[in-house]
Amino acid sequence: MENADATAIKLSKFNEQCSADDGHEFLNSYCRNSPHCTDLFAALGKDGQLPAPKELQLAFEALESVLLYTASLGKDAGPGLAGTGALRAVGQTVVTKLLQYHMKAVYHSLNSSSPSYLVRSALKLLIAVCTQGGHCARQLINVFDLGFKPLQLLPQRRDAKNVNDIRSTFVKFCVALLLYGDGDVVKTAVESNVLLGSLFNLLPVDRPVVVRLLLSTLHDKVLLNPAVSKKSKVELFSSNALLRIAKLCHRFSDTFQVTDDSEIGNRSTTVASYAAGFLHTVCCSTANGIGFASKHSATGESNNPILLRFLTYLH
Repeated sequence: MENADATAIKLSKFNEQCSADDGHEFLNSYCRNSPHCTDLFAALGKDGQLPAPKELQLAFEALESVLLYTASLGKDAGPGLAGTGALRAVGQTVVTKLLQYHMKAVYHSLNSSSPSYLVRSALKLLIAVCTQGGHCARQLINVFDLGFKPLQLLPQRRDAKNVNDIRSTFVKFCVALLLYGDGDVVKTAVESNVLLGSLFNLLPVDRPVVVRLLLSTLHDKVLLNPAVSKKSKVELFSSNALLRIAKLCHRFSDTFQVTDDSEIGNRSTTVASYAAGFLHTVCCSTANGIGFASKHSATGESNNPILLRFLTYLH
């Protein structure tokens, strides 16, 4: 890949091959012949100079394809994939090189001045990093600057006409950290207001599938997770966050169905019912939620100020 135009053309052809019917065979061959993905990383720029946004997007998409392929290779992938361990190691190599040498390109792409397609491609690449497993998710959250200011704006960048807008992709990134990360990753994500705490403001206007994805993950990976302290849960599920979730009960009617596979209820239910079940766990369970058993019930005092404030808002 010698110049910008040639690089863009080659990256486009690479991505087309990855999405073709024989994409897995193509990626298998590529990973075996280029386990360090040197040419793909070269497309992210050199000597501190970043390529044009479109070229950067194509490079991110190519690396994402490699990572999704290596993530799909389970330990018991079968005899048809000899050397699967070596192929999975390619994914680890890509993650390490990305996080050590190319975070400048990622941060640049997440800036508010970057075009939407570039922001989404960067977030999707980070999601693919998480799919490599708990070790890579931990590497990511240890390296990633959670205080990066443009990050705080991503949950607000919503496009009602695009089902894969920046906000939805950011939600999926946060969900990926919770799904693939270990206890330390989950705790870091929960304690970061930039990540999970920033998702609630626009939740009442999210699409049903996004609502279900977020609430089911928060239910299983945060509320039911003994590694997450009650203090962290209380800080995450503020009265404002609870109010936003409660608004889902008002917004959605019976025409919006989600398939509920979590412990909130193993049946097909409405988004409103799903949200109500989630609130029941958060507010009423002293074991898994944010409520404390009252020690001053006789005096009328409450040691659940967040719940009291939430009820006041509802009233």
